[in-house]
Amino acid sequence: MNVLFHTATAVGLFSAVNNSSFNSFVKGGIFFFGGIIIHGILDYTPHCYPLDAKMDVIISTLVITFLLIGVQRENRVLLFISILGNTFPDLIDLGPSMFNKYLGFNIPIIDKVFPWHWKEYSGSLYSGDCRVSHFNHCAVILGVFISVVLNKSD
Repeated sequence: MNVLFHTATAVGLFSAVNNSSFNSFVKGGIFFFGGIIIHGILDYTPHCYPLDAKMDVIISTLVITFLLIGVQRENRVLLFISILGNTFPDLIDLGPSMFNKYLGFNIPIIDKVFPWHWKEYSGSLYSGDCRVSHFNHCAVILGVFISVVLNKSD
């Protein structure tokens, strides 16, 4: 899935957990490692890419910036950890090649670490029929919306 959808799930995870009675350290662990797990589930689920990679990164960077500015100051680090966890697999597996391509870097490319980025476990659809993907994208956004509405104090 696009980084924008991983960012959305970071917000959903943050809103669902942040009001819990866990201390900040435990919440940070839930945000980071839970985000990695959610990322894997999303990438394993059949999906197309509604945005090209360059636009996705630009829009996601803007959204992340506005989210971090807009959230209460005491929650910025935890929201950042949630965003980091939800996007971490892409930063590790896909980031170096994108930095090389778009910024002219020369970062060594290693084999993909996360199995949902391996061809046999990826849900990426290239057939042109994206109906199931559209449903999955809508389900993600609906789930995030419900989480935010139910936990809107943050």
